Amino acid sequence: MAMRGSSRKLEHDMPTRRLAPQPGPAGRFRSSILVLLVTFASACATIPVPLDSGPRAALESIEREPQGELVYEGTVYDPEHPETPAFAYERWVDREGAERTSTHLTRTPTDELFLLLAARHTSDFELVELQQINRQTGVSGRARMLDDHHVEFERTRAGKRRTHVEVVNDPVVVAPTLFGWAIAHWDAIVGGEPQRVRFATIEDARTYGFELGLAEQDAATIVMSFRATEPLVRTVVPPMRLVFDRSSRKILRYEGRVPAMREQGHGLRPLDARVEYEFVAPAFL
Repeated sequence: MAMRGSSRKLEHDMPTRRLAPQPGPAGRFRSSILVLLVTFASACATIPVPLDSGPRAALESIEREPQGELVYEGTVYDPEHPETPAFAYERWVDREGAERTSTHLTRTPTDELFLLLAARHTSDFELVELQQINRQTGVSGRARMLDDHHVEFERTRAGKRRTHVEVVNDPVVVAPTLFGWAIAHWDAIVGGEPQRVRFATIEDARTYGFELGLAEQDAATIVMSFRATEPLVRTVVPPMRLVFDRSSRKILRYEGRVPAMREQGHGLRPLDARVEYEFVAPAFL
């Protein structure tokens, strides 16, 4: 059962970020090659593997007893079957002191939980740590901010674990913090100041550059666009649209890449979907 609670006022000011040292020509070349390889892989089918026993047990435990307050339920529609729900997910928020944990639980149409994304973050949606358990792809792991400019990735698949640290110069967002981060920077974005961020994904164990800006607005809604800044990534990840209610700042609809994937043959392919939201809590948390 969800526990109802009052909404919390979000901070809008970001602390000044000092730039990390810039990579040299060799570093930029390696980064470009990595983007090229990941982009190519994104266009190919992902072959699923069984989830390791530890993460599988953790997912089953969370399915029995989600933590925190249920904020909303999202229904995911595949454009190939626009009237039939493909997946459903829930947003749960647990508050502890100055931090929150925002958890997204994605389920099949038969209500089987297969994907957990849990982000620990500040009240203004600055990322502390992201945890993922994905039964669909077999990938589990974490992304942890070491400081403002270093994010550590740990990724495990089929018993093989790898870690590395990435240098970043922009704020890092993840799926459970993206909408909140947009709300926390609402005035700047609506005022015509696009915000550059790095989007972290444990599936690829790296971040990608994106820009969050105002796409359109009317008396009832604010529509923001979330566009990749790297040309190669833009070839496989179309711009995403975030549709908010203007007065309440609740998310109404999302259009674009989602963490769940489409089954195709013996593999999985990226899914660009439409998500419709129904709020349970009185405001976005």
